[in-house]
Amino acid sequence: MVLDKRKPKVKNNYQDAFILGISLIVTGIWVNYLLLLVIALVYGFYTARMGVRMMTIVQNATEVAYLGRVFSIWFLCFDSMHPFGSFVFGFISDWFNHGTFFVLGGLVLFGLLVVYLMGRTPE
Repeated sequence: MVLDKRKPKVKNNYQDAFILGISLIVTGIWVNYLLLLVIALVYGFYTARMGVRMMTIVQNATEVAYLGRVFSIWFLCFDSMHPFGSFVFGFISDWFNHGTFFVLGGLVLFGLLVVYLMGRTPE
């Protein structure tokens, strides 16, 4: 990504999120720890790509004078959700066991579908 000179686009994050959703569903279908290891590497790679791309998009869209404020709000919002997510998905993973991957993948794909439907323009 460092050597890629094209301007980053949010559409690419949607494509990466689709790959993440499918990989989580695959992990939820087959209980195999080698597959889990491979998907963990894929998940980490695509999550990092999406994070770097979004940071670049925000930097390009924000005036330099406001970057500190924008990123302060950005990190406050995202970092404050981590304890809530851990709390909620701690219970969900107890209920669904290995099927949690299937549930999370489904939620990612459902979220992408909602974003797609909201972004469509009526003909």
